[in-house]
Amino acid sequence: MASQQVVGKKQPTNRRQLLGRVAEQLAADYLLAHGYQIVARNYRCEYGELDIIALDPSAELVFVEVRSQRSAAAADPESALSRTKQVHLRQSAECYLLAQATAPAAWRIDLLVVAFAADGKHPPELRHWQAAIDDF
Repeated sequence: MASQQVVGKKQPTNRRQLLGRVAEQLAADYLLAHGYQIVARNYRCEYGELDIIALDPSAELVFVEVRSQRSAAAADPESALSRTKQVHLRQSAECYLLAQATAPAAWRIDLLVVAFAADGKHPPELRHWQAAIDDF
């Protein structure tokens, strides 16, 4: 099973990609400010991409899916992640773990939503769900 980590990404080609990049950076900054340590970003394997891989303050490995949206409308994990996306995230996490020399006993998949104000005049709102996908 081949896996790879993307070190550098191409420049965003459209507004949606740019918004996604900004959301990922805001999410990484948020995690760092909350005591997380970033292990990898934009890890890719045959099952998909993991936006952020981090260690939480208790040293639990966390795979973070970052979602951006253009309004502060409430989003919950069920509506933000389709069942197919959840399966791909789980498969990608397992792919990452298999590629490591030692796999941690405890790990989880979190969801971090970055909601940008529709008017662009207010700072983005970040919402973090720990163990958003917990049926594995």
